[in-house]
Order: sequence, then structure tokens, then C-alpha cells
Amino acid sequence: MICPEVEELLEALYVHEVENDGYPSAEIVKNAAQDALSLNFIESVDDKYKLTDAGTDAGRGVIRRHRLAELLLTDVLAVKAEEFEEDACRLEHILKDDVEEKVCILLGHPTHCPHGNII
Repeated sequence: MICPEVEELLEALYVHEVENDGYPSAEIVKNAAQDALSLNFIESVDDKYKLTDAGTDAGRGVIRRHRLAELLLTDVLAVKAEEFEEDACRLEHILKDDVEEKVCILLGHPTHCPHGNII
């Protein structure tokens, strides 16, 4: 299991590299970069960090769990829109693969999160 700090870095880099939505904060990078480097999830290129193939796969998984958690909170548990983000962030780190798949089934295999992003 990957620690939450590394998952946050992978998530931020995935959004940056795949969805083109900004670079992760320096704090996120500083706190998790050594672990992510040692796990071969990222590599240093021109003083910036870039996802490896393994990092892209792991980042995609974090994003998927986060977006499914958002939908679970809003659509099933009726958590208000302004309150679900923090809880979705916590849930993304504890959902195991089999539970993630059950959540996806429960939600009817959604294609987009509440923000309209692809799952």
C-alpha cells in the first residue's frame, strides 16, 4: 500500500501530466518526492518531477478512487457539495481494489465525477 503523501503527489502529477491542470504544490512535492522516487513512481527531469509508467498507473488509480468517493458521498450519502471534497480525499487513500470495484458497481459504473471530470 502506498502512503497517502505519495498518493497525493501521484494524483497531482497525474492531473498535471494527463489532464493538464497545473503542477503540484512545492509542499506536496517536497514531502513525498523521495518516497515516490524510491518506489520508481517518478523521475527527475530538468529539475521537475515526471511520472514513470508505474506512477501514471498509480496516479490514475488514486484519481479514480477520489472521483468514485466524491460520487458516493454526493449521490448516495447526500453530502452537500461544499462539504464532500475533504472526505473524498480521505476515502481515496483507504479504498482497497475490491471495495473500489464494489463502489463503482453500486454507483452504476459512472463515467464522470460531480465536477464533470472523467473517472
